Amino acid sequence: MMRLFVIAMIISVGVLGCDFIGSSKEEWYVLQTVEAENRSIKLAEGEIDDKFGYVFLCVKASNDESNIWIMLNPHSKPYYKQMPNDLNFVLSQKVFDEVYDSGKANPIVLEELKSHLESKKQ
Repeated sequence: MMRLFVIAMIISVGVLGCDFIGSSKEEWYVLQTVEAENRSIKLAEGEIDDKFGYVFLCVKASNDESNIWIMLNPHSKPYYKQMPNDLNFVLSQKVFDEVYDSGKANPIVLEELKSHLESKKQ
């Protein structure tokens, strides 16, 4: 699969030009690739993973049928990218703290993740 990704990137650079590298299009492509290759993974809780030079958080969607992949360290706008982008999720404080403590997440991504923290029942 890595070879396929590299070939696709080379073709994309040739077709789209050098402006593609480091662009939002590249990041969306990488995010789509990661989501597609890992669609069947079953998670109990969030998981942080390094792939293709980026750091991702994978969480369970609220529908409990899908996983959502979030790019933690994008280099181009929009700085918050998740795939699939039409699903919602709830994040535990534990997973948020792991992401925060890793130091790998863009501050804008951290703010978005905060908005998904599960509410504390008292």
